Amino acid sequence: MRRLLRSFLIVIIAGLNAVAGAAQVQKADVVIYGGTCAAVTAAVQVERMGKSVIIVCPERHLGGMSSGGLGFTDVGDKSVIGGLSREFYHRIWRHYQEPSAWRWQQREAFGNRGQGTAAVDLDKRTMWVFEPHVAERVFEDFIAEHKIPVYRDEWLDRQSGVRKDGPRIVSITMLSGQTFSGRVFLDASYEGDLMAAAGVTKAICVNQEVGNVALDLRCEGFTAGLGGAVEVLSVSMDPTEIGNAVKAYLSANPDTDGVLTLGPSAAEPTMAALEEIEMLDQVTFGTFDLSPGVLQAIDEGKMLFAIDQQQYLQGYLPVVLLYLYKTNLNTVGGGLPVYTGPGFVTKDNAAAVIDLSAQGTR
Repeated sequence: MRRLLRSFLIVIIAGLNAVAGAAQVQKADVVIYGGTCAAVTAAVQVERMGKSVIIVCPERHLGGMSSGGLGFTDVGDKSVIGGLSREFYHRIWRHYQEPSAWRWQQREAFGNRGQGTAAVDLDKRTMWVFEPHVAERVFEDFIAEHKIPVYRDEWLDRQSGVRKDGPRIVSITMLSGQTFSGRVFLDASYEGDLMAAAGVTKAICVNQEVGNVALDLRCEGFTAGLGGAVEVLSVSMDPTEIGNAVKAYLSANPDTDGVLTLGPSAAEPTMAALEEIEMLDQVTFGTFDLSPGVLQAIDEGKMLFAIDQQQYLQGYLPVVLLYLYKTNLNTVGGGLPVYTGPGFVTKDNAAAVIDLSAQGTR
């Protein structure tokens, strides 16, 4: 009897400890939501700056698209890539220096052809084309070396899981019940959260150039972020064809409640089509990039938002930074990228952006 009682007490205590552990709040200076390459590099940089950091993500594999198959890097000008990004590509290069890395072909048979550049830069000791599992190994090495806690397969409770103090997030809770609190929160998931917050459940992504990696990624990010049903509507650059395709799709799928376009060339004919079939007030409509027509539509409430990559800053800041370095030896960003966007234009700031556009700065 005594032995049975002791066993019963042990079970009760273990159960209480499990409940207490599940309810424990994990704290850090910075909490990062998402398992993308941006999440890993941000976490590494935070740790190198002497701050505590946690990654919490729905993914089980780190690295997002970079470790999920997108290993043919559209690099452009390699000289602008520095910091942790360059370190990532250096580690890729270092991996392929090992003979054991070449399991599927001989190194001598590798054509060294990348997307717009050589796949391997021997002078800079970087490699721009890689297998997905190699990228994932690099990200996992980053995490292990910096002892960064990662909570995987944790899904944000999007209904009631965000607790705020005024405009500032103070904690997030997962569907599992696990809560994370911090001084700073970084959303390193993919795009689409704004649409999701607006209640969109079924949407189309109007892509006027399927096969263009940059545009395809916008649709993929939208799909991942929305978490609902998104269909890519492939169109050409012809405004009439875009309008007809949108009308035909929405007539066949009247339950669609979200539309995302990838630029003004698709946004303006799409808006005209929505007005023609009287669905403009039935869908949540957003776009990438700005034009006078897009800004006016946002200001008039016909479009929810535009994602602005802020090209003015892209041209202006490099000149300023180079000037400061030349005249005063100032360096900015610690060797890391200095982001110039994206920014959001909504009804709250559309009128001001229209005025700035007239001055030539937006």
